[in-house]
Amino acid sequence: MNLRRRIMLLVTVGLIAATAPLGVMGIGMLRAATDRILDERLAVVRSTAGHLDDRLTQELRQLDQLGHRIAPLLVGGDLEGVRRGLASAALTLDLFSGGLFVADRRGAPAVSALGGETSAALPVAVADAVRGALERGRPRISGLVRTAEGALAVVVTVPIPDQAGAAAGVIGGVLLLPSPVLQAFVDRLTVGTTGHTAVVTEDGIVLASSEPEEISTRGEHPEFVYRLIPTRRAAVGLAEGTDPAGRPERHVEIGRASCRERV
Repeated sequence: MNLRRRIMLLVTVGLIAATAPLGVMGIGMLRAATDRILDERLAVVRSTAGHLDDRLTQELRQLDQLGHRIAPLLVGGDLEGVRRGLASAALTLDLFSGGLFVADRRGAPAVSALGGETSAALPVAVADAVRGALERGRPRISGLVRTAEGALAVVVTVPIPDQAGAAAGVIGGVLLLPSPVLQAFVDRLTVGTTGHTAVVTEDGIVLASSEPEEISTRGEHPEFVYRLIPTRRAAVGLAEGTDPAGRPERHVEIGRASCRERV
């Protein structure tokens, strides 16, 4: 080996020895920056899920309060008064885009404003939700159902108490999908070109998503969601699967009224 090659070899070895620690430090800094970004996104998702939970709780509380207000009217047979109460409340209960309804203690429709019409019989999906609330004596939220017109919906029912505390009937609302209220939470959270956000039920069914075709499905990575939801906590982890380019996807997930985000 001539002198020139020896000098080049020594210079190369020296450069490697000098820059190796910088490379290790760079990897550490990159990991720290990534963890910090994921922690920030996790905080945002947790906050959004909290706001969504508050909104849903508020709507359910308002429905219960409305039931208490119209209880004397329902027991007294003043259905016109019940109808006016529903019409007035519909202006503020905008989550229930499919309408409000009241059923009597037998489960028969007393006042139904579903689709703007008073029906002689409640749709099967709504009737099942009414029956469940009457039998259990407490609010009930259905799974994903279809209305008589074939639209996807979630039905919320709350018992109406009489003076003795027994169920005099049921008041309910129908949340049609896609829901502008739920979609607003998703739209505020989704960021970047690869960002993806979804709101799912407790059994993993997508109710709102930045990818509308996901609605009523179990989404991209149901296994991850199933493991997360029972814990009712926030978590960051690798999704089980890859994107079209073959790279692993990381998810920021929150259980309960779950907001899921792909970063």
